[in-house]
Amino acid sequence: MMATILSWAACAVAASVVANSRGANPSLWFFMGVVMGPFGLLLSFVSGTGKECPACKRGIHPKATKCQYCQTVLYAPAGD
Repeated sequence: MMATILSWAACAVAASVVANSRGANPSLWFFMGVVMGPFGLLLSFVSGTGKECPACKRGIHPKATKCQYCQTVLYAPAGD
């Protein structure tokens, strides 16, 4: 019983971390991990805001300033 509770808690934390790295709300995905366990963790891998690079059309982090795939600068830094 204790192992089951610990594994669901680990799924909740992992879902939160994965979703945060993909630009989604980590609190929401923590809750989804608690409720859905490993299924919530799996679903967190497809979470995100849907922002994509205008050059290569691949998904990127919403706060990215440069595409990690094609190295396109997404906006100029302030002050230039």
